[in-house]
Amino acid sequence: MCSDTGAVVAVSYASGGTGGQRPVLARAVVFLASGDTLWLDGTLDGGTRGALTVRERDAAQYDLRLSARATLLTGAARLTDGAAAAGAPVPVGLELTLEPASQRLALGAGDVTLVRGGGSLSAGSVVHQVAGTAWSASGPDGVPGGRADCRVRAVFQDGSALFLAGASAAAGAGPSAGGVAGEADVVAALVHNTRIRATEVSGLASEEAVHGLAGRSVSWVAAGRAPAGARGQVRDPQQQVTVTGAGALSWNCAPYVFVRQGVTGLGVVERVTREDGTGASDELPDPY
Repeated sequence: MCSDTGAVVAVSYASGGTGGQRPVLARAVVFLASGDTLWLDGTLDGGTRGALTVRERDAAQYDLRLSARATLLTGAARLTDGAAAAGAPVPVGLELTLEPASQRLALGAGDVTLVRGGGSLSAGSVVHQVAGTAWSASGPDGVPGGRADCRVRAVFQDGSALFLAGASAAAGAGPSAGGVAGEADVVAALVHNTRIRATEVSGLASEEAVHGLAGRSVSWVAAGRAPAGARGQVRDPQQQVTVTGAGALSWNCAPYVFVRQGVTGLGVVERVTREDGTGASDELPDPY
């Protein structure tokens, strides 16, 4: 998340392991403040044409470089998993140098780390200098946490950051409709002054999240003393990507603007639903 340019970038990849194999790109999405969205689907070619490298400089720094052809999406897009997206092809380059801004924290079935850095983001012939903060998350399915239909990554102007993963509910839903997610349904991490710790939140809810699309807002409240309650508003309803896979599972990703204790922030929300509206599934599509 780059606060200067407003760019939000999400990259998912499978690690190359210890055998010297390079990481394999699963998918990447770039949300520009101009309203354009760039989509890279590594599953179409096994990630071979998406030249992604992650190289450690030393124990505290690493480089992430991505060079591939993306599809330009000019509005909210509904895509089919494994099928090429319709849109103009655009060469995209991402070169970042990152370093940890917190310790690594075990969370759910994986771990999370806050990182900071900068570099360049190019789309076609336009090159943006970017600098900002990101969440680095890993786990059996690419991200930590157990079964979850909503994951939130947010960073704030005061340097703090929040990561959430859990089962959300429609805002205002009663117990008979599944209710609002409780503390046991959500795992969360809070970073403040570079100190990271697991924290308790409850009431993770999406408002107007229908037909697999991003909700107009997402919110949660702090269940403990930590100031972890926040509310997010989708930045642009036309700037989101929805991918429908096998079994009518739908993965949606969109940038959000957040507010926590009067401090604004920027982030991304991912949701998995069923197209028939039955909610989360035990089978979440890889790499979600």
